[in-house]
This record gives sequence, structure tokens and C-alpha cells, in this order.
Amino acid sequence: MNAATRLFQSFGIRRTLSLSPGRWPNRIRPSTQVPTNTRSASANSLKSMLVTGRTETVAPAASAAPPINSAARWVLPVRLWWMITTFTGLDSPSGRRTGSGSPMPSIRGGLFHGSRSTGQVPPRRWAAYVRRAPGPGPALHSLGCRPVTAYPVDHAPLMPVGPRQVGPDMAAASGLLAGRVACITGAGSGLGRAIAERFASEGAIVVAQDIDAEAAQQTVASLAGDGHLPTVGDVADEQAMLDVFAAISDRFGRIDVMVNNAGVDRLPGDGFDMVLRGEGPQITLMAHEAFSRMLAIHVTGTFTCTREAVRLMGDGGGSIITMSSIAGVAGWGPVHYSAAKGAILGFTRAAARELGPLGIRVNAIAPGAIDTPMTRSLPEGLLAPMVAMTPLRRLGRADEVAASALFLASDESSYMTGQCMSPNGGIVTV
Repeated sequence: MNAATRLFQSFGIRRTLSLSPGRWPNRIRPSTQVPTNTRSASANSLKSMLVTGRTETVAPAASAAPPINSAARWVLPVRLWWMITTFTGLDSPSGRRTGSGSPMPSIRGGLFHGSRSTGQVPPRRWAAYVRRAPGPGPALHSLGCRPVTAYPVDHAPLMPVGPRQVGPDMAAASGLLAGRVACITGAGSGLGRAIAERFASEGAIVVAQDIDAEAAQQTVASLAGDGHLPTVGDVADEQAMLDVFAAISDRFGRIDVMVNNAGVDRLPGDGFDMVLRGEGPQITLMAHEAFSRMLAIHVTGTFTCTREAVRLMGDGGGSIITMSSIAGVAGWGPVHYSAAKGAILGFTRAAARELGPLGIRVNAIAPGAIDTPMTRSLPEGLLAPMVAMTPLRRLGRADEVAASALFLASDESSYMTGQCMSPNGGIVTV
């Protein structure tokens, strides 16, 4: 018995459906069962109001009433819908107020309510995810209620609501990312700079973040178009990233694309030099601080930037891209680097499931050996065997990875989320 049937029977009403294809229900009539003595007069009155549109009390009948005519058959569903929308606030994006005067947000308007001034996050409550659909009003994405933790705001959606505002610089832009704000970490060189240049060439307004302020400035200077913003900070430093996203909020008010690209492959104390001298396996030579620092840069940095980007993504959703590696897919790398890149893949898949109902897509890129400053620093004796084992027999180019990032950032991949693209020349196939 489904929920609709139980709802009808709670009012002593039985639905009889036509078995003819393409026909509407042929009648909705009162049940032939005699209401029990335990049913109150108010319940009978409600039943009468729902079925007939009149308010007089219905006396228990011993036999079935005649079928209701075709016009009256719509009274029940219309009144039921009126009751649902009135008492849940689904008909009002701004919510309603209870009898006590306290605000009761609607499902759409109440996901992100709280207090910005005090920083207090309201308790978890049961709500359903909703997202905007074509036409008036919100579309219920899932009726399966789940606990949602609200973000701190002043009784208003934290994320911008409504159509994107296009400024003078954005209005003249054209391309796959025209008018979109894209934040790229580690944009000072290598893959980050290549992605920034490709995004800007497709009309995006780029926020180039890097730990090196001069490198970030150089990237912005090389980009096509105007309005780009260089920012500086260590992605492993939460406060530094909060400052970066505060600057983005002040300048643009939103983010449409987030690329978590910042990372390193080696750190002081990780034992890499000792491995080259043949002193033993790298895991036995690696300091705890080096392992923790690698995870902080890649995993914690990805988490912090993703969290802040989601808070700035508007009602239209957005795209988040994380940078993994074949080291995370197949273990091609030292233990701390492979562990960090593998964790990013797990993070990507979990975030995609959680943020999908909000219209936010999350995907990963797992490049192989790419010709970047990071790769050029490797000894030739380590790099040559990888090229030899690659079916395409060459290193990848940064612009080839940037093309993958552009695809994931644009509407060309509008039905992709939780996936991993791996431009690796065939060295790893999944």
C-alpha cells in the first residue's frame, strides 16, 4: 500500500481507477465501510469538506454513496495540494510564519538559515533538497528527507539567488565559459597556468591563486580579457583561504567554477634523495611531518577550497574540479603523494553525491606524466621508463589537461559528476 492510498483511507475514501489505457480515474467516492464509532465529528467534517466542498457533518452510512460527478472528482486532489503547500511553505520561496510569529522557512528558502553576525549554526533539521527547474517555483528533487546542516546566514540564502549578474567585462565575453567566475589554485605555473589561460580564452573571469604572489601576478598578466584577480595564500592554511574567498566574494559575489589544482610531489624530509642514493624504501626514510604536510596540501586544501566555493555558488549550481593523478588511481608514485591523490578521488565521489541535488557537479582529473616544471625536475632515469611504458610514447602537454578541465567546467559535461578523467597516454587504463 503506497502513501497516497493510506492518505485516502485515513479519510475513509477509496479510489477506483479505470483500467482503460490513457483514462483518468473514473470516480472518487466515499468508502462503503461504515466509519467506526471512534471517528470524531471533526474528522467526519473534514472528510465531508475534502470530498464535497461543503462543511456539514456526514453521518455514518450503512451503504455506499453514489459516485461523485466528473466535476467534483477534482475537489479532493486540489484541496489536498492546497493543504500541503499551505502547511509546508512549498508555495512560497521566502517561507511562512508560524502562529507565534517566528520564521518558518520553506524547503527551498530554509536550507541555509542561521545567523551570520553571531556565526552560530542552527541545529540539524529534516528537509528535502530542492533545486530550480524551468518554470515558476521550485522543483522537489527528492522527497526522501535527510538531515541538512545549515550554513550561517542572516535568515537569507547564503549563496546568491536568482539570475547571474553580468558586468561590463563579462557582457563582451564569449565562449564556453562566458561570464563565469573561475577560481584556480596553484595557477602560478604548470597545469594551473595552462588551465587559467584556457578558461580566460573561453570568456571566464579567472581568480588565479598561488602561494607565490609574483607567479600569480604573472599568470593574470598573461590572460586574455580583463577583470581577472590574482590572490596569494597557502591552501593548507585555512585562514589564508578564507581571506582569498572573502576577496572573491567582495569582488564578484559568487563562484561558478572551482579548480583545486595546487599541489606538490616532493617535500623536505620525505626521503626522496636517500632513495636515489639507494638507502632503502622511501616509506622507511620518510618523516611523519613530510607525510602529514603532503596530505594537508592536497586533501585539506581541496576540502577547504571546495567548502568555501560551495558557499559562493549561486542558485544555478556550478562545477568543481579536483586534481588527482595516476598515482592515486594506480599507485604510480611515492606513498605520501599516492595516498593524497587517492584521497582526493574518494573526496570527489562523496562530494558529488552530496552536492548533486544542489546542481553542483564534482569531477576529478588524474593526469599521467605531463611536461610541466614539476615533471622536469625529476631525474631522467625515472622519467624515461614511464615514457617507454606509455603507449603514445611521449609526455602529455599541459594544454591537453587544460582541455579536460574546460570540458568538465563547461556545460558540455552537464550530465557528468563523480567521475575521473585521466589524460595519461594509455599508461593506466580503467
